[in-house]
Amino acid sequence: MKKNINKIIESYRFEDDKKIIVTTIVINLIFLAIFLMIDWTNIYADIRTQICLFIGISYAGLYKYYDWKSASINILVMLLYLFLLLFEFVYCGIPNSPLSIDENISKGTLLELLTSTFPYIYIFLRIGAILPLIKIIFSSRMISKAISR
Repeated sequence: MKKNINKIIESYRFEDDKKIIVTTIVINLIFLAIFLMIDWTNIYADIRTQICLFIGISYAGLYKYYDWKSASINILVMLLYLFLLLFEFVYCGIPNSPLSIDENISKGTLLELLTSTFPYIYIFLRIGAILPLIKIIFSSRMISKAISR
């Protein structure tokens, strides 16, 4: 009886961890929207925008059609995200602030704060978006151990 309860608990934990993957998708789609609001032609020329689009769409497809129970495939998915992230930072560098405001316009403290911290927020969120992928790797290993018992 106790083994069945542990299996049920692990399956609920796995389903909760699987839902967290949406965070990675949403973060990339939000940054895609920000880059497209600056200039919609970025979709054709800017690699950073194209990477955000690729990750957002491909991971949304994976979330919908893949069951996330194979730890080895989950590791490959995480490594792909990490590779694209490193490629983006090496090839494109750290992004500038997307808002450019003329010096003659009064910006306000909040807008000044947002424009100056955007590169740091971008890096922090893009790196942080890998955490749900790491969590699903450990969760898939736990669910496979619970099922095999």
